[in-house]
Amino acid sequence: MQKSIMIRSTLVTIFVFLLIWPLALNRTAILYPDTGRYLMNGLNLWHAIDARHTGVRSTSLAGNTAGAIGASQGGPTSVAKPKVTLGGRSPYYGAFAWGARAFGGLGTITIAQALWLALVLVVALPEFGLRRPHTQIVTVAAISMISPLAFFIDVIMPDVFIGVVVVAVFVLWYRWPRTWMPRLWWLFNILAAVLFHTSALLLAVLLLACLALAEHRSWQNRRHQAISIFSALAIGLCGSVAMDLAIKHATGRAVTPIPYLLARTIGDGTAARVLREDCPARGYATCRFVNQFPLTENEFLWGRPGLVGWNQIDPSSETAIVREQWPIVFAALTRYPGQQLSRSAHNLVWMFFTLDVDEFGYSIKLDHSLDNKLFDAQRIEAESGRIYSQHLTLRLLSVIWHITYIVAVSFVIVALLFRRRLRISRLTLQVASTMLLALVLSAAIQGVLGGVWGRYTARIAWLAILAAIVIAVDILRGRTRSLS
Repeated sequence: MQKSIMIRSTLVTIFVFLLIWPLALNRTAILYPDTGRYLMNGLNLWHAIDARHTGVRSTSLAGNTAGAIGASQGGPTSVAKPKVTLGGRSPYYGAFAWGARAFGGLGTITIAQALWLALVLVVALPEFGLRRPHTQIVTVAAISMISPLAFFIDVIMPDVFIGVVVVAVFVLWYRWPRTWMPRLWWLFNILAAVLFHTSALLLAVLLLACLALAEHRSWQNRRHQAISIFSALAIGLCGSVAMDLAIKHATGRAVTPIPYLLARTIGDGTAARVLREDCPARGYATCRFVNQFPLTENEFLWGRPGLVGWNQIDPSSETAIVREQWPIVFAALTRYPGQQLSRSAHNLVWMFFTLDVDEFGYSIKLDHSLDNKLFDAQRIEAESGRIYSQHLTLRLLSVIWHITYIVAVSFVIVALLFRRRLRISRLTLQVASTMLLALVLSAAIQGVLGGVWGRYTARIAWLAILAAIVIAVDILRGRTRSLS
C-alpha cells in the first residue's frame, strides 16, 4: 500500500512538471478576455462566503465591489458596477482561481490546474490499460508536448476541464471502480467540470446518452453507473441554478444568458433572413442589427470596430433580445430548414477538423463592463509573458498541434475500421470510440449551438492523442504476445 502511494505521488510530481512547460516558457499564465468576468464572479462568490461567516453583509455582490481580496492582491477596493450579470462565466471557477491566486501570482493558478490534471491522469491511465509507470510517463509527456493540453492548463479559463468530464464519464461507465473512494473522485470531477463550465454539462449528457444507446443490451448491468453520473450532473445543474438565483437575490438583477443560439443562426444566415423579412413589423429589438447584416455570430454578440454588439447595448435591449431569441430561431428553423441543416453540418465538420490557439496571442482586453483597474496587476503580469511580447509564436504551435491532431484522429479512425485485423482489445476499442465520440459531440455542440472557433477543438484535442497512444500500445503488446 505504501509503495503504491509513493509511486503515485512520484508520478503526480513528474506529471505536474511535464504539464507546466508553457508556464516556464511563457514565464507567466495566459489571460483571455473572458478571464476578467470569471475572476470578477469568483471574487463576488468569495465575498458572499465571507459575509456568511462574519455576519456582515458584503457589498461585493450588491454593488460588484471588490474588497479584501482585491486589496490583498495590490488592487483597489472597488470596481464599477457592470450593466448586467452575464451567464456562462462560472463564479465557481473564478473562486477556484482566486483561491489558487492567493498563494502567489497567476502562475499558482496554472500549477493548481496542472496538479488537478496530474491527479486525474495518474488515476485514469491504469483504467485505460496503461498500467506501467514508465508507459504513463511517456504518455503524459507526449500528450503535454504534441497536444494543446499543457497550453490550456496555463490559460486562466475552465476550458481544460472539458476533457476531464469525458475521462470521468468513461471511467465510471466502463470501468466502474470497486471501492467508494475512486467513485467519489470521478463523481467530484464531473460535478466540478459542470460547475466550472456549462459546456461540460451538455457534452456529458450527450456522451452518456450515446454510451447508453450503444450498450442498451447491458443497460441493467450499468444502471448504477448511469444513476451516479446523472446524479452528479443534476447536482451540478442545481448548483449553477442556485448561483444564478443567489446573484439575482443579492444584486436585484437576474443573470442574463448569452443568446448563443440566436447568434449562431444569424451567423448561419437563416435568422438574418427572418429578421430582414419580419422587421420592423414584428418590433423585435434585434431589428437594430438588420442594417449591419451579414454578421458573424461573434460580431453580433461582441461587436467590432464601428459596430456595437449585443453585449454593448443598453441592458433593457439586451434582455429583450434574449427573450425574443426563441421565436426568431424557431422561425429560422421552420422557414429555412435546408439552409440551416447545411450550415450546421458545415460547422460541425469545420469544428472537428480545425484547431488553433492563435487568438490567445491578442492584446489583453478584459470584459468592457468591468472596471479593469482591479485586474491591472494581473494584466500587466500576463502581458510580460513571451506570448504577448511576440517572442513565442502561437501560429507555429497551432500548426504543429493541428498536424498531430489530424494524424491522431486519422489513426484512431483507421484502427477502429480495421480493429479485427489489428486485434484491438475490447478496452482499447471502448477508449478509442468514446474519445472519438466526445470529439464529434463537442464539434456538434459548438458548430450547431455555439461559436465556431478553433480553440474549442484545441481544448479537448488531447483526447485524440491519448486514444492513439492507447491503440498503439495495445497493438505493440499484441505483436509482442504473438512473437513470444
